[in-house]
Amino acid sequence: MKHEYHGILSDKLKRRSFLKSELQRRVSVYSKKNTYVDNFSKNLISLKMSKTASYRKSTVQRNRCIVSGRGHGVLSKYQLSRFFFREKALSVSLPGVRRKSW
Repeated sequence: MKHEYHGILSDKLKRRSFLKSELQRRVSVYSKKNTYVDNFSKNLISLKMSKTASYRKSTVQRNRCIVSGRGHGVLSKYQLSRFFFREKALSVSLPGVRRKSW
């Protein structure tokens, strides 16, 4: 259980730091693609972007279950792992989710 709790905290930290740096990253990408910016400035921007910490990149983020912190088998729409999704669906806690009938 301790390991799962650590996963939830580190995920929240990564998402928070990503959101803080997202505006700056979008401005950098826009100015890098802009045709009116000179090549020297573009090179400085790309150098700055390459030195960005890895936890501030969107590819590092992972879908995690909000209940257990599990990183595998997570339904992104509900942010629940498949185990908790099944439990909540069977107890009719999720609106709009029904068992499939043949």
